[in-house]
Amino acid sequence: MKKREDKFNFPDDGTKLTFDDVFLLINEKSTIHSRRNIDLSVKIKNLKLNLPILGANMSTVMDGNFAKYLALMGGIGVIHQNYEIQEQIYQINKVKKYASPIISDPISISSDTIVKDIKNIFEEYSIGALIVSDNNNLKGIITKRDINSADSDNDCASDLMTKFDDLFYIESNDLNIDLEIGEKKLKKSKVEQLAILNSEKKLIGLFTKKGLDFYKTFPNSARDNFGRLVVAAALGINRDPIDRTSLLVSQGVDMIVFDTAHGYNDRFIKVLRKIRNNFPNILLTAGNIDNPKAAIEFAKEGADILKVGIGPGGACKTRIQTGFGKPQLSAIWEIRQALDKKGFNNVKIIADGGIKEAGNLAKAIAVGADFGMMGSIFAGTDKAVGQLRNIDGKLYKDYRGMASFKESLKANKLSGFQSNNYGPIFDEGADDIVPYKGDGSFFEIIRKFHGALASSLSYANSNNLKEFYEKTIFGKQTINGNIEGTPWKFG
Repeated sequence: MKKREDKFNFPDDGTKLTFDDVFLLINEKSTIHSRRNIDLSVKIKNLKLNLPILGANMSTVMDGNFAKYLALMGGIGVIHQNYEIQEQIYQINKVKKYASPIISDPISISSDTIVKDIKNIFEEYSIGALIVSDNNNLKGIITKRDINSADSDNDCASDLMTKFDDLFYIESNDLNIDLEIGEKKLKKSKVEQLAILNSEKKLIGLFTKKGLDFYKTFPNSARDNFGRLVVAAALGINRDPIDRTSLLVSQGVDMIVFDTAHGYNDRFIKVLRKIRNNFPNILLTAGNIDNPKAAIEFAKEGADILKVGIGPGGACKTRIQTGFGKPQLSAIWEIRQALDKKGFNNVKIIADGGIKEAGNLAKAIAVGADFGMMGSIFAGTDKAVGQLRNIDGKLYKDYRGMASFKESLKANKLSGFQSNNYGPIFDEGADDIVPYKGDGSFFEIIRKFHGALASSLSYANSNNLKEFYEKTIFGKQTINGNIEGTPWKFG
C-alpha cells in the first residue's frame, strides 16, 4: 500500500481533487528508448486487455459492431442493459462470432435455406461460413465461395454446400487447437474453413482462414482462450438479474457489469451477493461507487472489479441535480488505498467518467485505477450507434446518458414500471447531439490514446502499468497552470 506522501508532493488539506487539479512529475531519468515495447496490458482472471479501455454501456455509443472494433484494438465494449435480453445476446454474438480463428458455436441453417437468406446472414454477422443441419444432424458446410456459384437467389443450401462426407476437418475433442497446425491444414487442404470433429465425428466448431487472417492483422486484439474477441454485458438491478446473467454467461460473455447510478444500497448488494454465489467463476464488475466503505463491502461480496465514479461523466447530471459525487481523482485514490489496506490488492478499479483527454487516463492509472471507461470520447465517432443527423448542413450524432429521461423511460417500460410524462422519472443524464467526428474517427481516437498512454509511461520510466503506478508522483496546480498546458487557439 502506497503512502500519501509517496504519491503526492503537497500537503493534504482535505480538498478533494480531480484530474485538472494535478500534474505528473518527472521523477527520474528515463531509460526507455522506444514506446513500442511498452506493455499497456491488464490481466484479471481469464481476461486480458492489451489496452486498458472499456467502451461505456451507453445506447448511443455501444453495440456489437462498436464492441468488436474496440476488442480488435485491445479494449472491451460493454453491451448496455436497455436491450431486451434476446437483442443483448444478439449484440454479444456479433462480437463472439467475428474474426475468430476458432468458432465454438457456428451459426446453423437448415438445408432448405435459400441463397438470399444465406447472404443476409453472412452480411449481418460478417462471417464466411454456416453449418447446414437438419434436426441437429450435420449435413455439411456452406461458404461465401459456394453461393457465388448459385444460379439464383432461390437456390437451396443443400444444392451448394460441401456435404459432410467431403468435409476437410481437424479431429479434436476440445477447441484448444494449435493455430500453426490449423494454418498448415488449411493450406494443405486449400479450403477456407475446417470442421472440428471429435472422436465420435460430431462437429464441435470451425477453424476459419478469415478469422486467422484477422488474428494476424490485429495482434493487439483482446481475445478469450478460444481466440474469440472479448465482450462484456451490463445488467441492472431490475428485470431478473440472475436469469439474465445465466443467459449472458451461456453465450460466452467475458465480463458481467452489474451497475446502477448509486450502487451503495442494500438491495443492490443483496443481488450482487446472489450473482456471485450463483456464478462463482464469472468476471464480475460492480458499481457505481465513490467511497471506500462501499468498495470494501463490494469486495467482500466477491466483486472482481469496481466501477468508480458518481457524476463525472460527460452526459451525467448527478452532481448538479443531487449535489452528490466526489471528484474523480480523490475517489479512485481513496478506494485503492482502502482495498490495499484490507488485503483486496487483486480487486481492480475502473475509472468511469471524467476522462476528457488521454492525459486524464494516465492520471487515473497513476492514482490507482486499472482501466478507464469512456463514452463521451467515443460519441459522435463513425462507430458510435447514435443516429446521424444533418442540421443546417452540419452532421451530428445523438448522445444520451443512460440516466437521461428517454433512457430512464425506456428502462422503466422494460422493467414493467408505469409512469407518465410528469413522474416518477427523475433524470440524471443529458440528452443532446454532438458534432460528427468523421469517417475513421474511432480508430484515430484509439491510436491517440494508445500512443499518449505509452508516452506517459516513457516519461515515468515505466515499462508497464504496474510500474507506472508505483513510480508516479503528483504535483498540485492552479487553474492557470492547467490552462497553460492546453493548446492555444489561433485565428
